[in-house]
Amino acid sequence: MSNNDLYSNQWEALDPEKIIQQAITKLADDAGAVLENEVIEAFKILYLDNPACYNRYRQQVKESKKVTMSLFDKLTTQKPDQQQEQNTNDIFPPIEIWDSPINGEQLLNEIKDTLQQYVIADHETIIACTLWASYTWFIDYVNYAPIANITAPEKRCGKTKLLSTLKRLSYKGFITSNISSASLFRLLELYKPTLFIDEVDTFLSLHDDMRGIINSGFTRESAFIIRCVGEDLIPTPFNVWGAKALCGIGKIADTLQDRSITLKLRRKTQGETVKNIDKSDPEQWRVLRAKLARFAQDNQLKIINIQLEPLTQLNDRANDCWESLRQIAELAGGHWPQTAINSAIRINGEQEENDSIRTELLRDIQTILAMKSIDRIFSHELATYLNEDNESNWFMWNKGRGMTPNSLSKQLKEFDIVSKTIRIGSNTAKGYIKDQFKDAFNRYLTLSPIDTPIQNVTPSQAKANNESSQISKRNKSEMLPFENELKDKQYKGCDVVTFKNPVTMGGESKKELQPQQNNTNSHSINELMDDDEGVNFDLD
Repeated sequence: MSNNDLYSNQWEALDPEKIIQQAITKLADDAGAVLENEVIEAFKILYLDNPACYNRYRQQVKESKKVTMSLFDKLTTQKPDQQQEQNTNDIFPPIEIWDSPINGEQLLNEIKDTLQQYVIADHETIIACTLWASYTWFIDYVNYAPIANITAPEKRCGKTKLLSTLKRLSYKGFITSNISSASLFRLLELYKPTLFIDEVDTFLSLHDDMRGIINSGFTRESAFIIRCVGEDLIPTPFNVWGAKALCGIGKIADTLQDRSITLKLRRKTQGETVKNIDKSDPEQWRVLRAKLARFAQDNQLKIINIQLEPLTQLNDRANDCWESLRQIAELAGGHWPQTAINSAIRINGEQEENDSIRTELLRDIQTILAMKSIDRIFSHELATYLNEDNESNWFMWNKGRGMTPNSLSKQLKEFDIVSKTIRIGSNTAKGYIKDQFKDAFNRYLTLSPIDTPIQNVTPSQAKANNESSQISKRNKSEMLPFENELKDKQYKGCDVVTFKNPVTMGGESKKELQPQQNNTNSHSINELMDDDEGVNFDLD
């Protein structure tokens, strides 16, 4: 019970109307008269016992123009703590805490094994799910709240099953597929749940304003939105900090993806079987939640002091996304710190990062300059090269008309790259010099040196592809060792990775991934854009 309620029994013994009347008479000289504890408690009593009388006195307070009514309403209509606690328990079951200390490594192993009984997914996805569910119990002590982006290429891949499984493991799990933005931010501020949104592709298309609310909750310091509330429309901050999971088919918005850890699922084969989560024993989940609660209780202050070195294979945002999960792994100890690093690189490594369309354009220009071994190029020639591959994004750019020098110029201006008149041989025209791209290449294509051609195939496959097939393709991540097992048998005909000198991180020896060659797969944009129309890029 809060300090304001310590004397609530005494207030009930007094006449609430007399207390309120005396306070209102003082309003002309004392704007805080009706906000004293005694008066607030009197208003609370009237609000519950005599709403008509409460409303009459409220009108007098409003007419005085001495009090912010949104604050007044918040204080006087607040339900007693016991009733609020009961309402919370109606939505979220009471949290039980395990009665003895927990071995973190054993607990995470147990959660991982449990997940594998109900979910068909790659090893790194199971690891990420284990760490993500565990981090929700530390939400009040971490600095980043990465979104769990549960996705699959098609239906019937187990997305909703994974959502349901994670909900059973998480702190105050709450699943919804239909909620208004006003309800959402009030729910987040009042209960601080772990929010699970199913069918997010449909959900966000109908509630575009939700994207800003979800984005705002990524860092603790930025986890506030402002809404005007009350009759006076006072701008009021709402705290939307909390763990969130999204579930849907295909790609989410870039700004959400950038704040996410992708949990990609696949449809099970004929020989693969899993248990039905809907028929699972509730006691199994109750025990795991109790153990997680004890693990969090014993280590909540320790996690604050865990400082991690960023992974060089990940960009800054990906490192932020994985920080909270890696902190959990460090707390658990054993194999988990290295296992978490392997999963982070495998899932969020820059070699397979989902570039924005402009970053993809930079990457393809870099490839062209390297393949042609040239240091300058005319704008019309560069556009022609970009359009050569009929499977590329640029061939279908501008509603199938292809990339033009003008549209190319518009996109490159965002990187402060402007065409100018250049000379090649005896010809002069608008074009670009290689050095103009140097800064952008270094900033946005950090894993692709500007003087090295981007190779999208291994040497053993090179003869089967022509030059233009390198345009507009993604680099696939290399295989990583999980518990000292290299799965190179899956990559016959391709080069695998080698390991350089181990680097030290947190006192332990870590493996630094060094790819020999990059593999790529094709990628196409979902929507074609017209040069003459305004284009909104969801960029940070």
